[in-house]
Amino acid sequence: MAELIAAGCTPDNAIDLYLVGPTLVAAGFTEQQIVSALDSLVHDKRMEYAGGNRVRLM
Repeated sequence: MAELIAAGCTPDNAIDLYLVGPTLVAAGFTEQQIVSALDSLVHDKRMEYAGGNRVRLM
């Protein structure tokens, strides 16, 4: 969540995952860990996929 917010993600502003992915990978997270975390945020209704590799907060 912190990375999404830092990248400017809001309910009104979907962001491209390419803005946060490299930072998370550099921090040592695997692609699978990132996808699992994103899916968990969707499940908890804190975020939604906005199409085109973009996400927005809810």
